[in-house]
Amino acid sequence: ATPAFACPTKHAHPAPRPLPWSAPKCCTMPRRHDSQIPAGLSRLRLGTLLLLGGAGWSSGLHAPRADLPRAAFIRGCSGALAATLALRPPPPTVAAATATDDLRAEARLRAQVRALVLEQPALAGAFVRLAFHDSAPRDRPGVGGPNGSIIFELDRPANLRLSVPLGHLARLRAADDSTARLTLADSIAVAGAEAVEAIGGPHIWLPLGRRDATGPDSAELARPLAARDSRDRVTTTLPDAGLSSVGLRRYFARLGLSERELVALSGAHGFGRHPSLIGMPAECLKKLTPACLEAAPSRPPFLTKSADNFNNDYFKLLLRWNTRDLERGAAFFLPTDVALVIDPGLRRWVSLFARDEVEFSRAFSSAYVKLCKPVARSGLI
Repeated sequence: ATPAFACPTKHAHPAPRPLPWSAPKCCTMPRRHDSQIPAGLSRLRLGTLLLLGGAGWSSGLHAPRADLPRAAFIRGCSGALAATLALRPPPPTVAAATATDDLRAEARLRAQVRALVLEQPALAGAFVRLAFHDSAPRDRPGVGGPNGSIIFELDRPANLRLSVPLGHLARLRAADDSTARLTLADSIAVAGAEAVEAIGGPHIWLPLGRRDATGPDSAELARPLAARDSRDRVTTTLPDAGLSSVGLRRYFARLGLSERELVALSGAHGFGRHPSLIGMPAECLKKLTPACLEAAPSRPPFLTKSADNFNNDYFKLLLRWNTRDLERGAAFFLPTDVALVIDPGLRRWVSLFARDEVEFSRAFSSAYVKLCKPVARSGLI
């Protein structure tokens, strides 16, 4: 019986003489019809068997005749040639050159952002906040994410003052053609990662390839996460500052982030800043318009004694707040901050990061990478 993957022997050339030029033993081809390859055996698969030296082929097959027309033999063994070429490494391509240029552009942008943050440390928190507000909004799975849509969303109250880091980034891109080749989405994610490292945080490696949106992401969820308690409800694509620990879990679960990662990302408040009425013009104090808040002259840090540094002081002060051992004015916490220590499940991560800064650094890095992972599928250039 002929094996399912062997050429039919009844049509094979009976002459035992070898070919005058080297060829694999399994290149025995039919005498009359070189197209009689068994059903289900493609020429590529045939070529693969040829390259394997005929493994599995019947030892009873005869070698082709020496006078077999070379053209016919080549037609029969064309699969072998195709498979051989497929196994060779491809020559350098335009895509490979483009990837190299993108990596150089990323290195250039990182150097520029680092220099800017070292000169103005308060920008570190702003760049990270910019990255979060561009990456977090997702109306539904696969829609939104890090796509540069923040440029269309600066008029939203939640994005107050993000025009500042975005403006710096726009100037860097406009002044350097090499960095301008990156998408805005990639630039925002990379700038946030480099800002963290510039103030003493971990090096965060990010893959490139995010695509830019052509319009804003939705500010409201198409399917809100309902709950009896208003603080447990999740209705917006950015987290509300009044969310409870339940609401925080539900919000960050939508982003694919664990409790450990949501607590680690909250640690960015340790080098963040908040609006203040200090120095506000009298007319603005009478009516706090978005324009007044945008132009607020003072942006005090959340932590007054260790501003603009990547460390675990945020978690230490949260624990002190929980034991009422925090001196007045030492920190400014949002309701979502204190929710981390009121909830026993989240407090264990606060305690861990307060004890181990290295663990906080690792958790923050992995959470940032996951947050900035490309997910957008619609509304793209």
